[in-house]
Amino acid sequence: MREICHMRLLNFPQAAGGKQMGKNRREWCDFHRAIGHSTEECWTLGAQLEGLVQQGRLGQYVVRTGRERTRARVEASGREEGNRDNSGRSRSPRPAMAGYRGTISTISGGEELRANLTPLGERRKGCAITFQEKDRRYEAAGDEPMVISVVAKDFKIERVLIDQGSLANILYGSTYKRMGLSRLKETPGERVPIKGTVELDTIFVEGGNAKMIPVLYTVIEVEASYNIIMGRPTLNRLKAIVSTYHLCMKYLTGEGVGAVWADSGMAKRCYEDSLRVGQRRSAINTLSLELDPRCHDERERPHPIEKLKEIQVGPWENQKTKIGTIMTEEQEAELICCLQRNGDVFA
Repeated sequence: MREICHMRLLNFPQAAGGKQMGKNRREWCDFHRAIGHSTEECWTLGAQLEGLVQQGRLGQYVVRTGRERTRARVEASGREEGNRDNSGRSRSPRPAMAGYRGTISTISGGEELRANLTPLGERRKGCAITFQEKDRRYEAAGDEPMVISVVAKDFKIERVLIDQGSLANILYGSTYKRMGLSRLKETPGERVPIKGTVELDTIFVEGGNAKMIPVLYTVIEVEASYNIIMGRPTLNRLKAIVSTYHLCMKYLTGEGVGAVWADSGMAKRCYEDSLRVGQRRSAINTLSLELDPRCHDERERPHPIEKLKEIQVGPWENQKTKIGTIMTEEQEAELICCLQRNGDVFA
């Protein structure tokens, strides 16, 4: 390992800054320079080493069996023959792609830094998810969306849109209120109308293949034709694959493969409702008041907060006005003099 490091072939990541990258606090990774997993179990390091081996840059550290050496010579000779072939087609067998053993996706999640680590040990074997023509229950008209139903908190929730392009799971505020949920982790400082987040155990079921997983929802207060939008985080945790051609979603269960089909009728109703929602415009509140100062209706004029008294501002008897009574005598005298001097400017 030290010799490989001195060769400067590895692409070391930035230091984790004391944050944990895994579940085991007792393990240390020399590659990430962080706790959480061991160097031997570090998938990123293993992936880089495997890539260097495939490039032939670590051949002195690799022990090949006789069969592997023979296959390497056959592939090399096949590539040479393919290059000499005037037809432009290579007759050598295509080299096998190096299979991925996992993915590390490290994001800043608030309280801690989490990493999805796949050990370099034996890979888990599971059932293969396949789609056949019989999985297409009906002819899809106009590329309909994947709309299903789920169960959460003993509620059957319809109008659930499966959106493989969404990075979050959206639970609309109206649905949240109808479920009678009270606890909500607030998310302040957002420019969009986000009320908070809530984690609910959600059941995907059709027939006897049910699967329950915890789903973290972002609750937003927006009018929409759907109740929930399921994004990529849920699909990954569910280990699900969506076929838009079959309008079917299949996922791995403990006993095999479960499947959920889209509700074509519900998808059409959601589309029709979305058109109505888009046509609604915000109401404009209008206040019809007479703002003409010549209005004689006292009910439409603002009333003073103090008592008034009448004073004479001109030589004629009808040249009078009213002033407040909470002024001092000096202030009142100055105001009366000002009004009398400028009486010609008043109506």
